[in-house]
Amino acid sequence: MNFMIFFYVAVKIEPNETKQIISVLISFLFGLLIPVVYFVIMRKKGRIDDDDANIRQQRKNPYLFGILLTIIAIALSSFLHLKIEIIALWVVYFINSLLLLIINKFWKISAHAMGVAIPMGITIFYSKMFTMILFIILILTGWSRIKLKVHTITQVVLGGILGFLVSGLIFQIFLLI
Repeated sequence: MNFMIFFYVAVKIEPNETKQIISVLISFLFGLLIPVVYFVIMRKKGRIDDDDANIRQQRKNPYLFGILLTIIAIALSSFLHLKIEIIALWVVYFINSLLLLIINKFWKISAHAMGVAIPMGITIFYSKMFTMILFIILILTGWSRIKLKVHTITQVVLGGILGFLVSGLIFQIFLLI
């Protein structure tokens, strides 16, 4: 979802095609490719037991690594003078990742639900139809996490609510700057 929302926002707000490509490329590298490679390596080394990272304590390092990647992406996006909306997206992911890390110390919340809800909190400013499509995806994602017995209903609902509210609020603040 990270890559999708960056692509959507870059194309929607950035008239400069080169900067669109740069925004999408940064998202692809720091929000998709590098985190997936890191997770695969952690699985192969046995530091994460399963593909769902069911053990709450095994989520800490991927969350920390994700936070590091968002900091690099924020710095890179700022250095390259990308639109404030792109930087705001990275700040949204940074803050949500921090929240995941903090909450994970005490409780397991659904990062998958949060990951779908974050773009919902952003698309509400651009397209109500796209937001509704993401809401349907959120319901399906949440249902699958519950059905697979990876999360409880509460963990899924709170992941969705937190991702949506935090991203919408932070993005709104950046739009007012």
